[in-house]
Amino acid sequence: MKRLLLLSICLSLGGFSPTWADLLEVSGDVWGVWSADTVVVTGEVRVPPGQTLAIEPGVEIYFFIYCKFIVDDSAALIATGTMRDSISFMEHWLWPTNGWHGIRFINASNVSILEYCHLTNGYAYGGGDDENGGAVHCYNSSPVVQNCLIDRCSATGSGGGIACYSNSCPIISDNVIGGNSADGYGAGIYCDNSSPVINGNDVSSNTAGGNGGGISCHNNSCPVIDSNYISGNANAWGSGGGICCYESSPVINGNTISGNSATYGFGGGGIYCYNASPDISVNVINANLTYWDGGGICCHGNSSPSITNNTLSGNSASNGAGVYIEDATISTFEFNEISNNSGEGVQIYNSNVTMNKNTIVDNQDPYSGGISCTTSSMEIRNCILWGNTSQQIHLGSGGSVQATYCDIQDGWTGIGNIDDNPIFINSALSDYRLQWGSPCIDSGDPDPQYYDPDGTRADMGCYYYDQSMPVRILLTPYGVPIQISAVGGSFDFNIQATNADSVSHPTTIWCDITMPSGQVYGPVLGPVTINMPAGLTVERDRSQDIPAFAPPGLFSFNAYAEVAGIYSTDSFPFVKLSTGDGESEGSWNNNGEPFDEWFDLAQDAIDIPENYSLYPNYPNPFNPITVLGFQLPVACWVKLEVFDISGSRVGVDLASTRQYPPGTHEVTFNGSNLSSGIYIYNLTAGDYKASGKMVLMK
Repeated sequence: MKRLLLLSICLSLGGFSPTWADLLEVSGDVWGVWSADTVVVTGEVRVPPGQTLAIEPGVEIYFFIYCKFIVDDSAALIATGTMRDSISFMEHWLWPTNGWHGIRFINASNVSILEYCHLTNGYAYGGGDDENGGAVHCYNSSPVVQNCLIDRCSATGSGGGIACYSNSCPIISDNVIGGNSADGYGAGIYCDNSSPVINGNDVSSNTAGGNGGGISCHNNSCPVIDSNYISGNANAWGSGGGICCYESSPVINGNTISGNSATYGFGGGGIYCYNASPDISVNVINANLTYWDGGGICCHGNSSPSITNNTLSGNSASNGAGVYIEDATISTFEFNEISNNSGEGVQIYNSNVTMNKNTIVDNQDPYSGGISCTTSSMEIRNCILWGNTSQQIHLGSGGSVQATYCDIQDGWTGIGNIDDNPIFINSALSDYRLQWGSPCIDSGDPDPQYYDPDGTRADMGCYYYDQSMPVRILLTPYGVPIQISAVGGSFDFNIQATNADSVSHPTTIWCDITMPSGQVYGPVLGPVTINMPAGLTVERDRSQDIPAFAPPGLFSFNAYAEVAGIYSTDSFPFVKLSTGDGESEGSWNNNGEPFDEWFDLAQDAIDIPENYSLYPNYPNPFNPITVLGFQLPVACWVKLEVFDISGSRVGVDLASTRQYPPGTHEVTFNGSNLSSGIYIYNLTAGDYKASGKMVLMK
C-alpha cells in the first residue's frame, strides 16, 4: 500500500508517548488527502462547505475525545478502502469514553462514499438530531455506504447504525450492520421521510427500544429494501422485530427475515405494518417471534399491503403466527407459502380479504391451525390447506369463508374444491412445491385469467408445476436459512430432476454460484449429461463447501437442466458472514451421492410389466408381518393404505405416497399394534385403483 508521510509527531496525552510513526493529529476543518497509517482526532472535525476529504485504504482513525465527524453543506467525504485494507473509525482503546459521535452528513454532496470502512463504537447523544445515527447520520444527504462493517454503535434516539432524515436517499449496500442499539427506533437502520436503497446487507443482532429492531421506516418513507439478510434483531417495547413500516410504503423484496422478535409491542415479529402500504414480495420470513399479533407479518390500522410470493414458516405469536390482519385491506394476497408456524397460519379480524394461490400447511394451533376468520369475510381461490392442527379453517363470531377450487383437507363446500393429498416435493424439509402427479396440478380455477405462466390451467397452491419444459430441476436446501461464517463452511442440499414427458430425454445438468457482486462462479457441479427416462423422478443429496476467502454478502446457489435448448433452473440463497478481512484458505468443493450414476441401468434392461397389478399379500393369514406387492408399467405416484373392517385407516401411506419406477415392488406391513381381525388394503397408482383382504391372527 502506498504511504505518504503527512506528519510525524510525538504526542504526550495522558502519559502516552508513542515513538515516531506515520501519524496525523487533526481537529477543526479538514480537507485534502489522509494517507497516514494513523489519524488521531483530538477535537471535532468538519469537512467545510464545498471541500472534499479523501481517505486512502488502510488508514486507522482514532477518536481521543467524544466528538462529531461532520461533512457539511455540499462537502464530500471519499473514504474508499479495499476488502483486504479497510478504513477504520473508532475510539482509541487507551482513552475509552462514550465512543465518538459518528459521521454526520449535513446537506452533503451526493458524491460522498464510505466503502470497505469499519465503523465501531459510534454513539449518538444529545438534543434534537444529535441523538440519531450512531455510526452514520444523513440529513438531506445521499452518500453511498457499501461493503462496510458497522457494529457496536448506539443512539439515545433512533438509528443505532444508520439514520436517514429529511429526503435523504443514500445507497446502503452489501454491509454488515450488527450488534447496534437504539433507545428509539431502527437499531440497524432508521428512515424518517427518506427513501434509501437498502440492498444486500446483513442486518443482524441489533436491539431497539421502540419499533424496528432491524430496520424502521417512519413518516412517509419509501425505501427499497431488497435482498438483505435481516436476522436476530429485537425490540424491547416496540413492534416489528425485523422491519417496521409506520405510515410508510417501502418495497420489501427478496429478503431473508429470520429469528427476529418483537416482545411487548403490538406485534410483527418479522414485519409490522401500521397505516402503511408496503409491497412485500419474494421474502423468506421464518422463525420470528412476538407475544402478540403476527409472528411473520402483522397489519394494523388501515394498512393495505401487497403480500405476494413470500414463504412464512416457523413463526410464533399469540394471534396469527404466520400473518395477522386487523382493520386492514389487503390489496394483493397471493402466491404465499405459510407453513410450520406455532399458531394460526393466517388470522383475519375485522377485515375483508381475498386470497389466491396460497399454500397454508402444517401450522399448529389448538383451535385453528390454518385460517381463522372472525368478524370478517374472506374469499380464497386456488389455495391448498393441508396438515394444519387442529382445523384447516376456523370461523369465529361473524366470520365467513368462501372457498373455490381449493384442496382443503377434510373438505369444504364450494365449487371445484377437493380433499386429496397434494403430494409435495418434501414436506419434511418444508419444500411444498408440487411433484409431477399431484392432484393439484391443472385443478384450479379454469378461468383463463388464472392460467399459470406456462399457459396451462391454474394449479392449486403458490407453486405451479411448469409444464413448458420436458425436464424440471429442483433444489431443496437442508437447514435454512443458511449462514456461512467468516472462516468458511458448507451446506447440504437435495437436487431432483423430473421428466414429465412421455419419452426419454438426454439431459445436461450442472450447478454454479452467483456471488454478491453478480458474477457467476463455476460450475461447481457438472456439467453431466444423463438419459432421463419418461415419467421418472430422481434425486441426490450433495454438499457444497464455501471457502473462508469468499466475500461477505448474499449468494445464490443455482441448478440447471438443459434439453435440446430448453432450460429449467432453480436456486436458493445463502449468506456469508464476515467480521474482518477474508483469508486465502478453503475451496469450492461439491461432493455427495454420485451424480453421474443416476442411470447406470438402462431403462430397456428393466423387466417392465405390461399392466398394473396388486398382488395378494403373503403370508395370509399373518402374525404380525406380511408383504404387499404391486407392479407398474410406467413410473407413477403410489399410495398404499390399510383399513380395518369398520373403514378406519390403520396403516396410512405405507409407500410414503412417493413415485416408483416401472417394475415390481414390495412393501412390508407390520400389524403388531393391531388386534386380530380382517383388514382391507387399497392401492392407488396413477388412475389405477385396487384392493384386497388380509387376516391378522394372533
